[in-house]
Amino acid sequence: MSRSHPMVPNPGDTFTSVSVHHSAQPEALEESLRQSLTQGRIPGWYLYATGDQSRRWLAYHQAYAPSSTDSAVGTLYEALYRAGSRRIAGRPVHLLGLGAGSGQKDADLLTLLAGEDVRTPGLLAYTPLDISVPLALQAAARARSELLDLDIHPLVADLEAHPDLASWLVARERACFAHLNEPPVRLITCFGVLPNQPLPGFLSWLRALLRPGDLLMLSTNLSPEGLTQDSTRILAQYDNPFARAWYSAALAELGLVSSPEELAVTAEPLTHLPDFPGEQGQAWRIVARLTPGLETILNTAGKAFAVGPRRPLEVFHSQRVTATALERILISEGLSPHGTWLGARGEEGICLCAG
Repeated sequence: MSRSHPMVPNPGDTFTSVSVHHSAQPEALEESLRQSLTQGRIPGWYLYATGDQSRRWLAYHQAYAPSSTDSAVGTLYEALYRAGSRRIAGRPVHLLGLGAGSGQKDADLLTLLAGEDVRTPGLLAYTPLDISVPLALQAAARARSELLDLDIHPLVADLEAHPDLASWLVARERACFAHLNEPPVRLITCFGVLPNQPLPGFLSWLRALLRPGDLLMLSTNLSPEGLTQDSTRILAQYDNPFARAWYSAALAELGLVSSPEELAVTAEPLTHLPDFPGEQGQAWRIVARLTPGLETILNTAGKAFAVGPRRPLEVFHSQRVTATALERILISEGLSPHGTWLGARGEEGICLCAG
């Protein structure tokens, strides 16, 4: 299912083993790119995969993400971490960070777990997962800088492919906690990933990772009042110089050079959630689309694709739902929240769910 290979983050430093799931192998990514372009979109992983793209995303995230720009959001995460820690006090923990990104939130959580519960070495392990090798390594390095004795093994996978992680996770937990008589609590963090995933399918996949007694910490972007009231204000978070530099660089990687007027960022109702057919705008999304004035033939992934006035290309999307809609969606997927925290004027939602 996966292969491991050594990587050296810094000259002279020790080796870091990284497991690469089949979904992130070159042949799988090429097929993902081919299928997505056939559907008229760029796959989500393409915007993060390279080192340059990871740096552009980090700059954008630091400039516009509520967790970076609103200091009060940090208190929400601290409340979440403490609530989760209380539920698993005294037990060994395997933290699986889905879409780990820079790893800052996971590092904060690990520090609390190691300190508050006085977990000794051998009772805490960390697996940062990301589609980007640089980001997975950065998350690992950040955690290691906080906890030198922490057992860390980065994992690279495409979450959009709903990768089969079950056997890999069991093998890792057996290796990390072989000296114990009980399996660890699997604590899964999924911060900032939900807006870019097809909700029902992704949540079903996520639910399957949880065993009885496991915990899930989930965050997502919300729309406090719905599409009509919120779209103009929220669009500014996705239509700005940092965001456009990120989108445009992904297009350039494909060989597409766009002018500002050809790349439009708009808001539209979300149509693939049957329980929310435009219901007071409770479910909607932001979309960045490239519509060149003239047709362009894109040759990539071993195939030619046309992009033009009648064939726009979806570059990026991010979903927004109201807090009420989020709760209903989670419950319908068997992920009833045991605690919910709202912040950033109602635009950031954080939930704690149990297996």
